[in-house]
Amino acid sequence: MKKTITTILLCTIATISFAQNSKYDKGLKAFDSKEYLTALKLLKPYADSGDSIAQFVTGFCYFTKVLKIKYESFDEEY
Repeated sequence: MKKTITTILLCTIATISFAQNSKYDKGLKAFDSKEYLTALKLLKPYADSGDSIAQFVTGFCYFTKVLKIKYESFDEEY
């Protein structure tokens, strides 16, 4: 019984991990395609949790003149 519960738990955790990486990869692809608003929406949660690449992308999105975001405190944070 314990093995069954452990197996189910591990499968659930693996599924959640792959789903999160999918959003991360989509965010990076959006950034490469110069779809900055999409990249910002997908990668900001990762930036907030400390991922350095996501922080760079988020900072770039706030810094770029294309989006015209007026959150000056965010420019300095990322």
